[in-house]
Amino acid sequence: MGFLLDAVSQKKFEIQRSTVKNERGQNYDNRPYGLASEYVSKTLYPYGHPYSWLTIGYLEDLDRSNVEDLKNFFLRWYGPNNATLTVGGDVQPAQVVKLVEKYFGTIKRGPAVAKTKLPAPVLATDRYVSYTDNVRFPMMQVVFPTVPNGHPDAVALDAVSQILGGGKTSLLYKNLVKNQKAVQASSYQYNSELGGQLAIVALPFPGKGLDSLETIVRNTLTEFEKRGVTDEDLQRFKAQTEAQVVNSLASVSGKVSQPAAYQTYFNNPNYLTVETKELKALTKADVQRAYDKYIKGKHAVILSVLPKTGVWPRPSPTTTPSTNRGTRRPTTATPA
Repeated sequence: MGFLLDAVSQKKFEIQRSTVKNERGQNYDNRPYGLASEYVSKTLYPYGHPYSWLTIGYLEDLDRSNVEDLKNFFLRWYGPNNATLTVGGDVQPAQVVKLVEKYFGTIKRGPAVAKTKLPAPVLATDRYVSYTDNVRFPMMQVVFPTVPNGHPDAVALDAVSQILGGGKTSLLYKNLVKNQKAVQASSYQYNSELGGQLAIVALPFPGKGLDSLETIVRNTLTEFEKRGVTDEDLQRFKAQTEAQVVNSLASVSGKVSQPAAYQTYFNNPNYLTVETKELKALTKADVQRAYDKYIKGKHAVILSVLPKTGVWPRPSPTTTPSTNRGTRRPTTATPA
């Protein structure tokens, strides 16, 4: 934070640029289904939105960057006034403060960083996009835009995701996995600082097409609308969420990283108390209202990932690739 720029050279910059390119290849370009998140992001969010591309960037952007770009970016963002430092373990607070002053005290503040707020993306129609990959099974994702981290409806949407795709009691398991329509079906609700999404993911059994899979997913949503939220649904979600929170805080790393995230995003290291109150206060009506507001009758991004071998049924005409870039806590149901 204080002394990196003096150590940056053209040679070191080239080494790190090559490292980032290699990371992109390992984590995205050459990984099965690795580009799915990139396709969803650029289709779900409007062009220019920070989430319309992945943080790893594109190879052409990496090739165009230089040492000065790195230095300017560093000077803009990597200041002590834009950082959260946490220390965990068997330490003495007074000694920690002394060491922090020693190593960080002389570092000057950087430019002020204002909180950014952007409106949620609005889809005027369903957007279909597809690509081919070196995979054995096709994959379909149905992704709805939702809310950013900290939004009052976030916990209710987590519950929606859990009911739809959380284990063997979920509707997706019953309608897709149990009757061997899919080898895997899951749903996840993910909240970032500037936006969120609820996604349904399914991999069909051999010989099953993605078009029929989409029909089952949409019928499952209709079933949820007719069925509603049960007391058992709500109790199970609360118990599982509470257990996940407790387990996440079991290690020193968890005890450190969670308060750090709360401080960074909410300016409150004890934000866990807020989330706990929201979880306990959650009602069936809250969950149903969140579903009706963000999922029921709403448009989505429908992504198809197809094997390059060409032996699988192709998608229906409605799932042809789209070039439109904008107007961008997992729960899984798998076979026993």
